[in-house]
Amino acid sequence: MQIISRGMLCFNEFALDLQRCALVRGDDRIQLRPKAFDVLRYLVEHSGRVVSKDELIQAVWRGVFVTDDSVVQCVCDIRKALRDDAQRTVKTLPRRGYIFATQVTRKHADEHAPTSGLRSRLQIAVLPFSNLTGDPSQDCFAEGITEDIVTELSRFHDLRVRTCNVSFQARGKAPDARRAGLDLDFEYVVDGSVRRLGDRIRIAVQLLEAASGGHLWAEHFDRDQRDISAVQDDVVRSLVGTLVGRLEAAGAERATRKPPVSLIAYDYVLRGNALPVGDVVAEAEARRMYEKAIELDASYGFPHAMLAFLLSLAWSRDMTGSDAALDRALELAREAVRLEYASSDCAIVLAWVHLNRRTFDLAEQCYRRALELNPNNPFTLSGMGDLLGYVGRPDEAIEWYRQARLVDLHFRGGCLGAAHFNARQYDEAIAAASNSPTLSLWRAAYLAASYALTSRIERARECAVEVLRRAPDFSTSRFISKEPYRRAADRDHLHDGLRQAGLPE
Repeated sequence: MQIISRGMLCFNEFALDLQRCALVRGDDRIQLRPKAFDVLRYLVEHSGRVVSKDELIQAVWRGVFVTDDSVVQCVCDIRKALRDDAQRTVKTLPRRGYIFATQVTRKHADEHAPTSGLRSRLQIAVLPFSNLTGDPSQDCFAEGITEDIVTELSRFHDLRVRTCNVSFQARGKAPDARRAGLDLDFEYVVDGSVRRLGDRIRIAVQLLEAASGGHLWAEHFDRDQRDISAVQDDVVRSLVGTLVGRLEAAGAERATRKPPVSLIAYDYVLRGNALPVGDVVAEAEARRMYEKAIELDASYGFPHAMLAFLLSLAWSRDMTGSDAALDRALELAREAVRLEYASSDCAIVLAWVHLNRRTFDLAEQCYRRALELNPNNPFTLSGMGDLLGYVGRPDEAIEWYRQARLVDLHFRGGCLGAAHFNARQYDEAIAAASNSPTLSLWRAAYLAASYALTSRIERARECAVEVLRRAPDFSTSRFISKEPYRRAADRDHLHDGLRQAGLPE
């Protein structure tokens, strides 16, 4: 079944596929140079009004000096591709510019297409895993691993996954992964193998970018083969969760290489996703990205959810006592779920906002819904950990975080530091809070409290200085009021640590 992106702009018998940056007619892809495509897209997106050459140069060649001849050549290429010899589609207005004079419609995905955060969806083909054990009886196991990976990847609505029957056309030919990805017209390829090492089975997997053939990620999983059927689910779960994390990272990296003028809603979301959480300046820029994505496509649920999440973080740092940001976050999160009810990501954010509002039952309902939608999403698993940590069940919370790490070996999200702190495991809390690419206000506060409660006062004061550097108006009582603890004892515990660290009341 052909999936049509919501970012497809249709006119006459043509369409601009904004996912692949391609001009298409039916099933045919029409060759068009990148700059010519950008010019055409700009004209299509501004159809019905005059666009000057200067405006096109500023939009398409931003920061690069070019002459009008570059624009003229691109328009000639466009007219040739559109068979617009009579200039009825792209009209020239002497001394004024060009106008795209044909009606344009945006074609949305059909009811089977996912509508989750990665709007145009990352495309991945899974090749059949090779059986390198030397035992033909293990062929079924290799096939089962492959089928399970396809099935579990399909749970992520952000991905378009080639089904087994298509990917398996290459069976028995030892296919070149890059060639297979290009032949299947997919951006990424998963390739793997199964081999025996003594009484253990090693499952190796690699993720490649089809266009370049470059390796984006590789990992192996060793398991005891005596009960291989019992561990198969565990292997696939861990493998799939890690794969998705690497795919999203690759998509974000690719987006940052695109010139700003070519960004659409999807690109703005990826740019926002690539910015670090915990850095106030970066978060402000990410909010702008998500706001732009919503402006471009109000039916796009994921940027609503991410904007809600970042507003909730801004609220947690605000020491004025205002709840306006959290109220707005709730509106956006509810709208995200309304727009994309089948998205586990949107459900997770709504759960997080409910947690911060201390509507614990609603938070749990949303986390459970997210688990139903996708049990392999590490953010859902860590979200359950966040909830349990704040309602007084830190040991259970820590187990959920462990599950998140099993699913994605690179995952570092969640409030693990707070869970260890509440379990009075201060050294573990310090390790968890320190194991982050950014030292946020929240992490610095928990570090200060953890050091103070282990009588490392000098280190506690250093962290307290960092807290005040990030929030000069920091108030211990207001900070604790933002932490969604159900039990007064947990609030008092945190208050004691922050007070001993020397932070102001």
